Amino acid sequence: MNADHRRVGLDRNTPEGAMVDFASSLDSRRLGHRVVAWIGLAVAIGMVLMSFASAVTR
Repeated sequence: MNADHRRVGLDRNTPEGAMVDFASSLDSRRLGHRVVAWIGLAVAIGMVLMSFASAVTR
């Protein structure tokens, strides 16, 4: 974790900080890490789209 993350209260013991720490530890040279990053991106986009669809259909 860099100083900016610690300044706003993130560390690896908070859920948000753990996600930031995990994502920053991925190595783009490794295929498995790239796959995990793409899956994480797809999940994040899917959550946003589902939230948007839920708000629109109300």
